[in-house]
Amino acid sequence: MTRDEFIGAIQNAAKAKHTSRFTHWAFIEQSGIAKQVSTSALRLYFGGSWPKACQAAGVSDRAAPRVNFGAQKDTRPSKDACIAELKRVAVQLGVTELPRELYRKHSGPGFSFSTIIRSLRKTWPECLKAAGLDSCEKAKQGWGLSKEESIDELRRIAATLPPGTKLTQDTFERAQPKFEINRLTRPFGSSWVRALSAAGLAPSKMYTRSKTPVSLDTLAVEFLEVTTQLKLIPFLKEMCFYKKRSRRLFSSHRPPDNSYAAFQRTAIEHLFAKNVPMRPEIRSLLEAHLKTLTN
Repeated sequence: MTRDEFIGAIQNAAKAKHTSRFTHWAFIEQSGIAKQVSTSALRLYFGGSWPKACQAAGVSDRAAPRVNFGAQKDTRPSKDACIAELKRVAVQLGVTELPRELYRKHSGPGFSFSTIIRSLRKTWPECLKAAGLDSCEKAKQGWGLSKEESIDELRRIAATLPPGTKLTQDTFERAQPKFEINRLTRPFGSSWVRALSAAGLAPSKMYTRSKTPVSLDTLAVEFLEVTTQLKLIPFLKEMCFYKKRSRRLFSSHRPPDNSYAAFQRTAIEHLFAKNVPMRPEIRSLLEAHLKTLTN
């Protein structure tokens, strides 16, 4: 590529490219010239300086020619559509007081919380007022919940669960709560267990330390059961999920190295020492994993 051809390519690319900066990379994308060819020509004719090449071509590397594309179309929904969406969510949930957390969980496509605020150009209480809904004082920015409000919400959700079902964070989220968990537990030091205790509810065993120590025999068998079910070595979160155990239980049987890897090694060695029955393929899997842990 000659010097004149390279300059001509820069001029043509600058006319077609509509960006605030006409960089060397933008030139390569627009012109279709291979990066190696363009870089070699830039080094050969202009010492590797892109600003010098643009100056020789009579274009600016700072601002390429722009085209007036006209005013962009506003894609935000109208004020009437936003108000209709607020009313729809309130009717669907059967409420007249609509906290922002509850609206976020049930808003329709294209009607996010921020879209409603920008379209109506109002605060959240003012948006609710425009829709004919009660202004929830707790929806104001920075306002927290009292302990009584948190307790009432926990008891309301717990009353909707089947008898004998523990209220976990997952079941709480699926029950269409009025408040998010982080706001609800804030009066109790952001502790889920403390909030449940204040509401008179018993937490699931996955959130509490068992008063009776769990033996290594039990945990090792549970490790074998999950491994057999998954047909692979389970992660710590998988053990907690399938056996509803606390994370700390799987890291307290091999001091001072209290880690899940240390528990795995201890559990596998314990299973082999006790000669616990297992499938041949599972035994091979555990033997290979134990070799990895010991090495």
